Amino acid sequence: MRRRTAAVIGIASTLAGAAFARACPPADQRRGCFALDPLTFDHVGHTPGRGDAVRVATFGALLLAVAGARAARACPPPDEAPTCVELRVEPYDHLGQRLTLTHVAWVRAAGAPAGDVTIDAAAGLGLTYGATLGGHGHDGYQLAASVGAAAHHVAGAIDASGASTHAELRLGPARVADGDPANARVNLVTFPLTFELAHDGELAALPRLGARPDVVRAAYGWQRVDLATRLVRSEREAADAHDPDRGASVTVDAVALHATLDATAQGDAARTEATLAGALGAVTVSGAWPTRHLEVLGFEYRDLRLPGARRAVIAIAWLGQLDVVGAHTGDRYGAAWGLVATMPGIDALADALAVRDHELHVGRLGWWHEWAGGGFGAQYQRAPYVTMAAQPALEDRWSIEAYRAGPVDVRAQAFVARTRRALADAAALDTSGGLAVELHRRAGDLDVTLATEVGRSYYGALDGAAPTLGLAGRATLTIQHAGSHAWTW
Repeated sequence: MRRRTAAVIGIASTLAGAAFARACPPADQRRGCFALDPLTFDHVGHTPGRGDAVRVATFGALLLAVAGARAARACPPPDEAPTCVELRVEPYDHLGQRLTLTHVAWVRAAGAPAGDVTIDAAAGLGLTYGATLGGHGHDGYQLAASVGAAAHHVAGAIDASGASTHAELRLGPARVADGDPANARVNLVTFPLTFELAHDGELAALPRLGARPDVVRAAYGWQRVDLATRLVRSEREAADAHDPDRGASVTVDAVALHATLDATAQGDAARTEATLAGALGAVTVSGAWPTRHLEVLGFEYRDLRLPGARRAVIAIAWLGQLDVVGAHTGDRYGAAWGLVATMPGIDALADALAVRDHELHVGRLGWWHEWAGGGFGAQYQRAPYVTMAAQPALEDRWSIEAYRAGPVDVRAQAFVARTRRALADAAALDTSGGLAVELHRRAGDLDVTLATEVGRSYYGALDGAAPTLGLAGRATLTIQHAGSHAWTW
């Protein structure tokens, strides 16, 4: 609910990083749906060739590679050991770099039926740097870094000034995509030379109409730091079983870990949430095949420090997570399933759901279909959390979305959410829902968006009170300008 305003920084820091941007639906691209690929990076200015070596990067190996040293041959002649894989460190003899400067500014006016009007203006700058190192015609190791900041001011029904910030650093092996699946080249990187570190934050954020009940109905601030790494990551290319001439890039992670520190502050109240999550292994296949990302035997441990010196712990055992993207259709499918091992109020929530043995199942199931002129998708998600008022909660949310691209892009979204909150020894059940329609048009260098939202929301007014359900509506007009300049060498 708090990430929309942070799109100012997402745009400012990654809009122009085309070499490092993940593809989004056309309408989303104009709205700031940009993110660095969480698994690998695209090549920068170099065409990979054939090879048969395994490139290894560790602290020592990287120093040797930079110095131009080469390890001795590790395998005997092929007739003596035909299954042996040659392991050698190759020197990095080329460096491709890209620097992108991005600027963004927008003005947004929002009005509600009760007469509340707010005007929000923002301006920001972002800088993205990417580098690819390689040797013998192959890309072996990549780095991407971005920073951005934007200042904004809200006036009208609520008056506040704030800022959004973003910073990111990613290191890892380059994707092996030679177009020759018969080669035996592998890019292999070990901890700590493969990780993703990111920071996002916002002051004077405003709750959205579709947000779940958490903070009170007023401006608040949040800061988040994410760190993801793994013991070993390998990148290789494999042949399609149905078409040996077609290749697919394969990413394999062993012992993947993800840590997050999330802080939320509103008035004198503050909540800090530290999360440690991981999986025994993860595999991603992309290219000619449908893109698939699979994680097995995962866990998630969340330690929350709440107002009033209270503490809460949520632990989840994830049995598996799978995401698939069609290679030709672009259809996306996603599913995850886990069990809540412990959380505050678990007995009351389980009784409200009539669950035997108090086993709370959580997860998600989603599908998205895309065609030349638009797309359609649906998703179900169940997630546990603890509110700023220290109320344990479990939310079931169903949502659908459709868009049509054209001279005027049209996007429609609808959702229904059932939230159970543990109060004393019982659980309260509330149902919220809404419909949003958005019209977007590109006019010269400007993006003009008109959005209308109606529904049953906890945040129909920004009056500083606790979140309370009621009918609400809001119309928003946004005018945005963004641009970028890139240098490659």
